[in-house]
Amino acid sequence: MTSDLIGKGATAAIHAIRDASLRERVVRAVVICDDALETVDALDLTPYEFVDEGVPDLSVWEALAPDVRNILVAVRKASEDLAVLFPPSETPVPDETIELEFALDDDVLPEPIRDTRDLDLDALVEAPAEEIGASIAVLASMLKRDIIQFGARLRNPRVTADRWFLLGELQEMRTKCSQCIEAIVASMMSTFTDADLAEVLPRYASATKRAVALRTLVVDLSFDVNRLNTALAGSGVAQAAAIRTALAMRLNEFAETDGYRELRPQDKRLLIDFRQKLAAYQDLASERMQLVRDAEGLSKFLEVMRAINQREVLIESDRRALQTIRMLLESEVDVEDVMEHLETVYGRWPPLDDFVRLGRKGRFPPPEDVLPSVMEAQESLRE
Repeated sequence: MTSDLIGKGATAAIHAIRDASLRERVVRAVVICDDALETVDALDLTPYEFVDEGVPDLSVWEALAPDVRNILVAVRKASEDLAVLFPPSETPVPDETIELEFALDDDVLPEPIRDTRDLDLDALVEAPAEEIGASIAVLASMLKRDIIQFGARLRNPRVTADRWFLLGELQEMRTKCSQCIEAIVASMMSTFTDADLAEVLPRYASATKRAVALRTLVVDLSFDVNRLNTALAGSGVAQAAAIRTALAMRLNEFAETDGYRELRPQDKRLLIDFRQKLAAYQDLASERMQLVRDAEGLSKFLEVMRAINQREVLIESDRRALQTIRMLLESEVDVEDVMEHLETVYGRWPPLDDFVRLGRKGRFPPPEDVLPSVMEAQESLRE
């Protein structure tokens, strides 16, 4: 079993289930989920993000097709096995014909998938169920439907021939499968423990936590790139060379984060292109201005990426957190003691971000200095 699927707390909670038959079914369900996750995790898209443009895109699909097939087979089997362990009562069977319609048109790319699946998963995990099988049955049905949908989309030749669209589809498939399987385990564990699921299930994270973490990474990267751009604008050749190195190191650091793995391939593509441009500069004496323009383009792109703030999950989370922060500051609670809450809204309102960065350095202004920015952030969410 993968080391990060269930922790010691979850293991203890499972062992404590008094009904031997139920305990056996839960253990079996965890093993099924673990086996499926192992297959899903094996899909590594990273090498294909750096394929030379001269290589036919179809070669990427040919290389990945065996792993993709393994996922489709393993995840569908997992959904069916889970349905046997926890039979659905009134859960409708997915209509496979609906998902095939767009695959019949070979002349156009299907629209990217935009849905609220992550919020749906959270709701199912958090909702109190009368019996353990209720949420699992729904989640297993969702998982099966996802596999049917992606299998149909991947039969479209336009998808498999467009490398970046293909990578986007495969990442979406991998992410949805992982999150749904993790939600199945989380749903089971919520029945047997009152502990924070993130503590007993190391790899499980709610949609809110994932979105907050990604926004933090993007905003920190944007801040650092803007700072380096300011220095680059007035630099000489020697300084420009040092700044180019600093930019490359910062982007490499970002590429090593868990959040980078979850970026859309189209967004990764622009970051990869910029990293390749940084490595290609030969003579900064003549190319310094091009470096300045490229770095400015990166800054603008990162600003666009901050559109993550428009995600419903972040809007609702920020509203709740800002209200909590406001009440604490109005009660004259020290800013240092509010930092945990402030970090969750980092990226929502630039003036407030400045206070967060100060707090990270151990510098905490009085509550009355921070409160106006909190109120401005709240007002921005009402517009």
